[in-house]
Amino acid sequence: MNVGHHVTLGVLMGPLLMTSLEGHHYGAGREACVDMIPQHESRPRDPPAPVNIILSNTTYSPGVPITVTLAANSGFFKGFLIQARVTDPGPSRGNAVGTFTPIDGTKQICDFSVGLTHSDAGQKTKLMLQWNPPPTLKGNIRFSTTIVVSQYSYWVALPSDVLTEGQTTTSPPTTTQVTSSSLSSAATSMSSSMDPQKLDTVSPSQPRSEMDTPITTPSQSASSPSPSAAGGRQATTMTSPVTCLLAGLILFW
Repeated sequence: MNVGHHVTLGVLMGPLLMTSLEGHHYGAGREACVDMIPQHESRPRDPPAPVNIILSNTTYSPGVPITVTLAANSGFFKGFLIQARVTDPGPSRGNAVGTFTPIDGTKQICDFSVGLTHSDAGQKTKLMLQWNPPPTLKGNIRFSTTIVVSQYSYWVALPSDVLTEGQTTTSPPTTTQVTSSSLSSAATSMSSSMDPQKLDTVSPSQPRSEMDTPITTPSQSASSPSPSAAGGRQATTMTSPVTCLLAGLILFW
């Protein structure tokens, strides 16, 4: 092969090599969204991996983000690809759900942004990622993570602990706080509604109904004598000694 052939081959292979390097250095390619395997042309290593996957909760609910921490337990890692996948048996098993919020050095990937990968190949010891659950519960899920230390040292689809379904979020009950001002306003409103000028009155020319006449029960009549009767008894009691005195004087004369 002459020099011309070498130059031609270099020109043809150069863009392909650059694409491959960029794909590794600037995140996983879209082809890895299905099997989580980076295109490194080498076999993945068996667990355990030098990275721990730590979840902020054991359950998930729509609208409540989950923090997923990738922490190196020895050394460092350079690249990663992570998805949340359904683990329950059925047609949805293995489907990636939810989305990740990108942070510095990361980017979204895969259809509907269900995956997150690195955007630089710098050394990393710890990443705290935010996963946003789907709007509806999808069953139990598990985070599947590929970790890359070098082109020939990587681990594929490492499983996290299972996240079980939690409760759907509801609006908290409204609590009304009673204050002195509210009580004062209520009292003012009540007093205005009981204004004597606004109450129904009886016209002087209007005959009094039977309901206007006080009702006196027999027991009240017997136990509670009228003031006039009490006065009469008192006068009788006071005049009895005078009568006796007069009768005595008459007999004396």
